[in-house]
Amino acid sequence: MTDALSEGEYGWEERIQGKSRGLSEHVARYSFARSLKGSVVLDAACGVGYGTAMLRSSGRSVVVGVDMSLDACRHAQHEYGACVVSSDVSALPFKNDTFDLAVSFETIEHIPAPEKLLGELFRICKPRGLLVLSTPNSLVYPKGNPFHLLEFDRGEIEQLIQMSGFRIVATMGQLFRFYSPLWARRALVRRFPGLRRFKRSLQRLSNGLSSRNPVNLRTSKTGEKTAWLQQTDIMKEELSSSLSRFMPTKLKGLRANHWMLAPTYFIILATKPA
Repeated sequence: MTDALSEGEYGWEERIQGKSRGLSEHVARYSFARSLKGSVVLDAACGVGYGTAMLRSSGRSVVVGVDMSLDACRHAQHEYGACVVSSDVSALPFKNDTFDLAVSFETIEHIPAPEKLLGELFRICKPRGLLVLSTPNSLVYPKGNPFHLLEFDRGEIEQLIQMSGFRIVATMGQLFRFYSPLWARRALVRRFPGLRRFKRSLQRLSNGLSSRNPVNLRTSKTGEKTAWLQQTDIMKEELSSSLSRFMPTKLKGLRANHWMLAPTYFIILATKPA
C-alpha cells in the first residue's frame, strides 16, 4: 500500500497508508502528541492505526482509536494490535469526561458539521484535559481536494474551537510555504517600522482586555506547576511564538511561526476549563 487513497466500504477515501508521501507529516504530529501528558487517550479518526500505536507506545494506560471505516479498523487491529472502535466521530460512544487527551489530526475538514465534532471532543474530555488538533490552512493548502468539505484559515478554526468551549493554549504550524500576501505585509512593516510599533500597541491593549480570565499555564489551583508535557517544557512563556525553540527539527517543520512564510497545516493545542 503506497498511496494516500484507498478503496473502502464507502468508496475511495483519503487515508494515509504504507509509504504514502504524506506519512512523515502525520508521524511528526503524532510524535508531538506523544509528548503530551494524559494516561487515557482518544485518537479520533485514527485511520489504519499507526498513530494509535505510536500513542500507545509512549506508556499510556488506555489508548482508543475511533474511525468510521470498518476496513481501517480491521487494519489497525491486525497490523498494530490497536484498540479501535468503528464509530462516527461526530457521535462518539463514550461517557462524558472520559479522556485526558483527545487527538484529532486532519479530520475536521472532512466533517460536514465541524461544530458537532468539536462538541463531542469537548464532551468526552475531562476538565483540564487537552485537545490537539490539526487541519490544513485554507490560505496555503493546494486547492481542489475532493475529500475536504471545509477548509479554514487561522481565525476561523480558532473561533470554532473556542466556541465549543475549549481554551486555546497554542497555535503552531507545519510545513511553512511562501505566501505572497504574508510576505508583502511583512515587507511593508520592514519598510515602515512604525507599523510594527502600532501593531504591538494594539496587541498590548488586546492582552490587557483579555487578562481578566487568562489561561494559567504555570500553576494549578494548588500552586503546583502544571505539567502537560512529558518530554518538553513550554511553560517558560505563555506566548505561542516562544514554542518555536522547543520544536525538534525532526518533526517535519512543526514550529510556532516563521517570519515570512505561512504554515500549510495548523496544529492547535487547547484545554477544557475545569
